[in-house]
Amino acid sequence: MYWSLIYPSAPEKIYLVGTSVGLYSTNQLNGINTIWQQEAPGVIGNSIVNMIKARASDGKMVVATHGNGIFSAQLTPLFLSSPELKSAELHFATYPNPFAEAITIDLYLPSEGKLDVRVFDISGREIRVIYSGTSGSGEQRLIWQREDANGREIASGTYVLSVAHNGKRLTRKLIVR
Repeated sequence: MYWSLIYPSAPEKIYLVGTSVGLYSTNQLNGINTIWQQEAPGVIGNSIVNMIKARASDGKMVVATHGNGIFSAQLTPLFLSSPELKSAELHFATYPNPFAEAITIDLYLPSEGKLDVRVFDISGREIRVIYSGTSGSGEQRLIWQREDANGREIASGTYVLSVAHNGKRLTRKLIVR
């Protein structure tokens, strides 16, 4: 084995390994009884797989081989792996976007329940929990002051806002100037 990667897809993680005889995957580890399936046997074949990289924000996966090229595939993006709410069930707006100092998030929640609002960087790492707890129904307003979980100002760039309500999630791209 030359490289391994755990992709946090839903409902199960995907375990990928690059070996001296190709690319293999499984959804369930079971010690020496793990059943590995060869991926892309007609394309990558038995080539040496030196590296695997995957981007959770858009599901892009790239596999580098020794002497046989670089291959890419599309996995389920992390932020789309839970069921999406229909726009009739949840309305939310962000403004201004792009923003420099702070962004306002106006939510309309159809019912009481668990609300979770988080910001992730483009590689899927959590930057900040804006709100996590219970909520009432109706309109709510949150303001995020462009800081990470430690209170430090985050760098300019593209981020992902995730709004989860009662186990379902919507995401939106945020641009920080």
